[in-house]
Amino acid sequence: MDFLQDMLKDKSGDLLARLTGGADFSPDVAEKFIPEAASATMDAVKSESANLDLADFASPGNVSSVMEGIDVSALADKVGISSDQTSSGLTAILPTVLGLIGSKAGGAGGVGALLGLAGGMGGGLGGATDKLKGMGGKLFG
Repeated sequence: MDFLQDMLKDKSGDLLARLTGGADFSPDVAEKFIPEAASATMDAVKSESANLDLADFASPGNVSSVMEGIDVSALADKVGISSDQTSSGLTAILPTVLGLIGSKAGGAGGVGALLGLAGGMGGGLGGATDKLKGMGGKLFG
């Protein structure tokens, strides 16, 4: 879905700064991490949707629920970093990523539609997470 790519492009500088400043990522690792983390986040959002507050998508409770739904070890392996650094990176960017999902989707109704809840887009994300995985440097170019 194009809005995911647009969402990441809109905030790529902010996400990159959060990772390179607060989470001690190199710029190259951060560029590889962001689309993989976004993909893992979208998968976790879908699997944890029953536990999420759609009215306040970037809430601390949602961040915790989504964090628990991400296979940190698998994400670390994909990016080639430690699980500790992966957790640190997720902690740094999840509130921003979830806030962007909520705002780009247009609030609770849009997020519900995105997730395929109550009708809406009926399944929502389709192959969008796969598209994110191949984006890498396109976000920062």
